[in-house]
Amino acid sequence: MSKQSKSANLGDIKRHLRSQASEQPPEGKTVSPQLGPENEMSQDIANIYTMLKKISDDMGGIEDICRTTTSVESKLSALITQIGDVEKRVEFLKETENEQQRNPPASTCELNQLKDKVEDMENRNRRNYNL
Repeated sequence: MSKQSKSANLGDIKRHLRSQASEQPPEGKTVSPQLGPENEMSQDIANIYTMLKKISDDMGGIEDICRTTTSVESKLSALITQIGDVEKRVEFLKETENEQQRNPPASTCELNQLKDKVEDMENRNRRNYNL
């Protein structure tokens, strides 16, 4: 059923219920209930209208839940993006550390050799200066 036909049907039900209410007797006077298909049908229509009204009210609550869920989904999506960025950074740092461990800029042995060379050059420089 389309949205327009649903609202048209609901309008028909409302009009029928209003006409039923206007046909009720004035206060103080009682009328024996009609037994027949018309009375049963109007009671069924009233029940259907009551159920539709309840469903309509429940839909308002569902819309609130949908809005809240959408908000949570957007926040979760942002968190997933941030976690992905953090994982990339950690992976890059691990790769950099592994590379430096495989090929350090200078080993301890090389550093000791360089210190010895600098000390030797300083000593030679002092001896040449004193002459």
